[in-house]
Amino acid sequence: MITSAIENRTPFISELGQADWFQSSNSLFYCRFNVLVYNDIYYEKCVIHFPDSIRKAVPKRKAEFLAGRFCAKKALENVMKNPADVGIGDDRNPLWPDKVKGSISHCNTSAVAVVNNATDIGGIGIDIEHSISDTTIKNIRSQIVLQEEIKLFLHSSLTETTIFTIIFSVKESFFKAAYPIVKRYFDFDAVTVLRIDPATRKILFKLNYDLHPTLEKGMLLRGEFHMLDDDRLATLVTLPEEM
Repeated sequence: MITSAIENRTPFISELGQADWFQSSNSLFYCRFNVLVYNDIYYEKCVIHFPDSIRKAVPKRKAEFLAGRFCAKKALENVMKNPADVGIGDDRNPLWPDKVKGSISHCNTSAVAVVNNATDIGGIGIDIEHSISDTTIKNIRSQIVLQEEIKLFLHSSLTETTIFTIIFSVKESFFKAAYPIVKRYFDFDAVTVLRIDPATRKILFKLNYDLHPTLEKGMLLRGEFHMLDDDRLATLVTLPEEM
C-alpha cells in the first residue's frame, strides 16, 4: 500500500511512497517512473549524486539508477538523519551506511528500495519484476528452474507465469541478501524453492551447497512475495545475523 505521495511531482516520477508489502518490519519505499521523459536534470531535482560512470550510460540505465537511488534515500531517511547517497561498489553493488542493510531493485517502470538497521539482520534483498513473458521463460527456464521445483507448477492457484516469476525473483532477492556476506557471484542453482504459499505469500527454499560458514548446504530459508498488480510482483529475503 502506498501511504504517502511525492510533493511537487515531476513528469519523471509519478508516484512515490512508503509501502507495507511484506510482513517483515523494514523501511521500504517504492516509485513509478517514466523513462520516456527522463532528463539528466532530474538528478538535480531529486538531489541525487550523478556518478561519472552513470553519466556515460544510456538513458534507460540513468533513469533506473536515479529512481532506485531516490527510493533508497527516502528509505534511509526513515532510519537515520541526513543520509548520504548510496554509493557504488567495485561490483556495482550498493554501498550502504554502517550498521544498515539494504537492497535496491527496478524494472521498466518501477523501482523499490528497502533498508533495515536492526542488529539481528545479516542481510536483506529485494527484487521487483514484471511478469516474465512466455518467450523469455522458454529461453531461460532450464537455467532457472531445477528438477525439484517442477512440482511447484502442479495444482497451484497461481499461474505458471507467476510461479516462474516468483522463483526467478526470490533467487535474485536471495543473491542480493547473501552477496555482502559471500562476497562472490553464484548461480541460480544455489537454492531450490520448496514451497510457495499463495495464502500467506511466504516462500520456503533451501541451500544446495555451501556459500559461507553461515550459509551452509541444506539450510532452510524463507522469503515473501507481493503482487503489485496483474503484471508486477516483488520478493523479499531477510537473512538473520546468526544462522
